[in-house]
Amino acid sequence: MVGGRFEGSNTSRTEGFETLGAIGTPPQAGEWTELKFSNTKVYRWLRYRGLKGSAAKVAELAFFAGDRKLSGPGLVYGRPTDVGGSWRNAFDDNPKT
Repeated sequence: MVGGRFEGSNTSRTEGFETLGAIGTPPQAGEWTELKFSNTKVYRWLRYRGLKGSAAKVAELAFFAGDRKLSGPGLVYGRPTDVGGSWRNAFDDNPKT
């Protein structure tokens, strides 16, 4: 996880990404990683980029604007690119899925 980063783009699903924040320290065993960054720009595409050659499993993801959780019906964060499996489970509020 350390060195992984979240990026945003308004150019396309594959180009024009800017780093929004990076994971600097690993969480304690059994704890969550929280990444905060100041941003007022709205992005159409968000992605997570791990370090090259890394492999990780994500239990849950949630995005907030201040104290407000960003959510909605259906594909809240759109269709993922270059990932497979059960990615939707990362947004179901259940870390066991």
